[in-house]
Amino acid sequence: MFLNVKKYFFGMLAVILIVFFFLPQISLAVGLIPFGGTIDSVDRSRCTCPFAPAAIVTVGSPKGGRFIYYYYYSRLYQWYLVAVGKKVVGIAAPFGICLKVIPSPPYCIPEDYAPSILRIGTSKL
Repeated sequence: MFLNVKKYFFGMLAVILIVFFFLPQISLAVGLIPFGGTIDSVDRSRCTCPFAPAAIVTVGSPKGGRFIYYYYYSRLYQWYLVAVGKKVVGIAAPFGICLKVIPSPPYCIPEDYAPSILRIGTSKL
């Protein structure tokens, strides 16, 4: 009995390591969206779900667009500030959902759809 539990534990540990550490590196070659430019706007008022707090970030030229920045999911690099006027460069996944809270009963429903930011680096100035 103990041997089966041990095999199950190490099997699940192997699956978790593969999913969270190796697949993100492999996925860089599959359909990701590079972006970079100046941040034109950061809208924190629309994505209010406490389970997936996020902001809609609009990036200007040269390679801009609308993206969803998840506070707990997106990896933030150097200078660590997503604000209007900062220069950014990063990679986004093709699909993301901005969730909004409905007060009665407390549910989170989709508010907006845009690519989700995986990695983003910001400028000092």
